[in-house]
Amino acid sequence: MSIAALEYRLSTLGSLLSVVEALRSLAAAKQQRAAGMLGAASAYAAASAAALSALCPEPQPPTSRLFLLLGPEGGFTGGLPSRLVAALPGDQPPLVVGSRTIAAAQARHLPLAGTIPAPAMADALPPLATSLCAQFPADAAITILHPRDHAIIQTDLPPLPQQSGRVELLTQVPASSLLAAAGMQDRQARLLLALLQTHAAEQLARLSTLTGARERIRDRVSELTIQLSTARQDSISQEIADLWSGRRALMG
Repeated sequence: MSIAALEYRLSTLGSLLSVVEALRSLAAAKQQRAAGMLGAASAYAAASAAALSALCPEPQPPTSRLFLLLGPEGGFTGGLPSRLVAALPGDQPPLVVGSRTIAAAQARHLPLAGTIPAPAMADALPPLATSLCAQFPADAAITILHPRDHAIIQTDLPPLPQQSGRVELLTQVPASSLLAAAGMQDRQARLLLALLQTHAAEQLARLSTLTGARERIRDRVSELTIQLSTARQDSISQEIADLWSGRRALMG
């Protein structure tokens, strides 16, 4: 390979490395933001579950079950979308959140109940949780499949309670209204936690993929740098040899 070609490849790889580093920095910032919100979301979900349990100790039996699949929205997440789709149980069409996961499901020609893009930023996840919960039937159980760290887990949302086991609070709010509000809050809290865990897991997968790409680029840069140094040395040696041959020809 010529010196010019080696220099061009090194320049191209340098630009690509800068892009990869920028994407890594963005993913790391998003992951930190999601991690910072997870503690509060976990506490909120625990408090909501405790309140609902106090009002309605016996869970409402579901009349149907819906499947919700939460996955990556962006690229550079390796095989995570495919692993999520492969984890789907049964033949019931799921509602899929996340463009890359939607594409993975469509690539397998799976029937889908619906598709929703996921927000790129963690701050937009609470409105999405509220919007999704408003679409769920009150008497249905919701099975959520989503990533947490590097694993795929299942979160189950029970139907909204219809009858109270006991309401001992000193309040003038009707028991039915209080139960409905508590049940919806519990659903939203659990779903928000799952959405945040998914968002954080997406960033972790992206960081892993981009880190691997960065190391491969650095290795290739190192190889080409050695080749360029060798090529330059060979060129200098050839020039010296040509000059020496020319001098001998003149002297002869």
